[in-house]
Amino acid sequence: MRHLLLICLFAARLATAQTAASPLDDVLHLRDSSTVVGTIVSYVYGQSVTLLNASGELTQYHPDEIVRINYLSRPKAPRAEAPEPKEEIEVPTPKRKLRHHLSASSLFGLESGGAFGESRRTVGVGLSYGIMRPFDRLRLGLAVDFTFLNYSRQENGFAFLAVGEYVLFNLRDGRVNVYTRVAAGPGLPVGSPDARTEVTRRSASFLIHPSVGLEFRTDRTDFYNIFVDFGYRFWNADFTIRTAAEAVIARNVKYRRLALRGGFRF
Repeated sequence: MRHLLLICLFAARLATAQTAASPLDDVLHLRDSSTVVGTIVSYVYGQSVTLLNASGELTQYHPDEIVRINYLSRPKAPRAEAPEPKEEIEVPTPKRKLRHHLSASSLFGLESGGAFGESRRTVGVGLSYGIMRPFDRLRLGLAVDFTFLNYSRQENGFAFLAVGEYVLFNLRDGRVNVYTRVAAGPGLPVGSPDARTEVTRRSASFLIHPSVGLEFRTDRTDFYNIFVDFGYRFWNADFTIRTAAEAVIARNVKYRRLALRGGFRF
């Protein structure tokens, strides 16, 4: 009798240990208001849910029979460690107040004037370097500009310009500036058509170039920025040439150029 009692106690302890080792942790709430407790061992979306109950029996339910499922004591997945933040490389910002500007431009327009009043469509290019100082939204500076105005006749222009820019508003949280710009100053025609033609007189005349553009800023500063603008250049070039046949031709060319300019400031 005593041995039978010990066997019963051992069997009860073993059953308790097995129950503790395999907890039934899922609850299915059915549409008939009943609940079923067990462990979900299979789930096929839109087709079936298979539950293992305490008796070790497998029961299959259609999703239409289930209102909701509670997962009671599933072990939590290990928490993924956040990746270490990458070290950002800081670009040193210069302390100087002046900004250097380098730019190139493409010029498109209709040229009128000359000895016989002819008009031609022309394409030219220009290069410019300047120094500017910002005063909040306003920037003021000086620039030199060299422009190839007419390649076929080797007519070029050199100008010394006063430049003003004003930031109208910002885009993309201050990373893009919309600005307007005016460059103005004396311009002088340079170059000659060919070795047989001599320029005997050149006159300086006023050049003006208004434009509007975008500035793409680095770290919201005025250093290491790229800019593009779109405008119009007005300049009347006055000079006299003498040909190999000793003919003297006075030229007054009205340069009107649609200008697309891009550059870098640092």
